[in-house]
Amino acid sequence: MTIQNFIVNLFELQGYRVRGVEVKGREILVKVELWRKTGSCPYCGKRTRLIHQYGKERKVWHRLIGEFRVYLVGRKRRWRCKQCRKVFTEEWPLVRKWSRSSSEAEVEVLRLIRDNSFHRVEEHYYTDPLRRWTPQRDRVYTD
Repeated sequence: MTIQNFIVNLFELQGYRVRGVEVKGREILVKVELWRKTGSCPYCGKRTRLIHQYGKERKVWHRLIGEFRVYLVGRKRRWRCKQCRKVFTEEWPLVRKWSRSSSEAEVEVLRLIRDNSFHRVEEHYYTDPLRRWTPQRDRVYTD
């Protein structure tokens, strides 16, 4: 098993290729890219190999390991479809559109809230669970 495969299994990054790991203070930065060589057009459904551009580098919070925050760092590719000529951006697994945290991080924070107070989670992990990850925040429930 190579070190890249070990990192993929340790941080549960199936579908990603690990380009490097860097430790800065209490942060672990895992540089990643997707294994895919082609993109599927959401408009017409055709596969394309034509890369239009690389987006800016993104830093997405993935999970907590002890006192360390693990971040995924990489660039999303923008593809251009040869069939319909439209440009689209690839989606990363585990990361919703426009999100700065992965679904793994959101589940982990919700699990911490279940066992601790909001204040303890906020001061210990430097995150505000009420503002970002509480699922009821944007929903209106009716009986």
